[in-house]
Amino acid sequence: MPETANQEPTNKPQAKKKSLWLTVTAIACIVGYVLFQPTLERTLGINLPNIIDRPATTDGKQTAPTAGKVVKNPTPKKVLSQSQRGQPRQPVVVTKPEPAKKSPKNISKQPVQSTPSKPKPGTVASKTKPALGQLKKIARAEWISAAGLKYGPGSKEGHRVTHIMLHEKDQPNRPGSHGVFDGTRDEIFALIDEAYLIAKKRGPPQAKIKKERGRTIYTVHLRRRIGYLGGQTGKQKNHPPLYHLRLVLEGVNVITAFPLKP
Repeated sequence: MPETANQEPTNKPQAKKKSLWLTVTAIACIVGYVLFQPTLERTLGINLPNIIDRPATTDGKQTAPTAGKVVKNPTPKKVLSQSQRGQPRQPVVVTKPEPAKKSPKNISKQPVQSTPSKPKPGTVASKTKPALGQLKKIARAEWISAAGLKYGPGSKEGHRVTHIMLHEKDQPNRPGSHGVFDGTRDEIFALIDEAYLIAKKRGPPQAKIKKERGRTIYTVHLRRRIGYLGGQTGKQKNHPPLYHLRLVLEGVNVITAFPLKP
């Protein structure tokens, strides 16, 4: 009995030393495996199981793992061929698709249609329709206007045109009133044409019409100044403006025309 009691204490220290040696050996094997695993993989060309997670560095190489860390669900590595080992990764180039070229729109140029302006008195508007006031010779001493009025001989001045042109200028010494046209000769005959057309198309109240001894007397309000009152009466009244035109016809033959105040 005394000998058995003395042997038990001596066996316990030996068991502890053996267990410690096994633990140190296992740790050394694990550390050695972890440290030399990349070298073995490159040499053998195979993937060995990972005991711990090896975080990747910025340059793509794995750093040394922390001892004692167990990897859960390791991600299988892609086996590289012998020719692919040691080659740098090719950068991924992202190219933007070129925008589709827009085909030019087939725009047809339409001609610009301009509104014809109102012809000025005494000018030719077109070849088919002469301007108001334009006189065309139809006989030796007879003329016709664009509105169809005829001017011929018959007055004491020798011609109706000459008689009407007496109202182009003032006669300050003439007794009574004397209507004077504003404007030039062409503008005067254009004004007569305009008054005649207003009387034929519109009639009263803008145009008053009176028949007298085979003649037609038109008094047309042009609604704008067409002349002034001259003669001795006009001088006394400081030449007031006139807005009406008196036109006397025999059919379409002009007898006289002048501005007045009715």
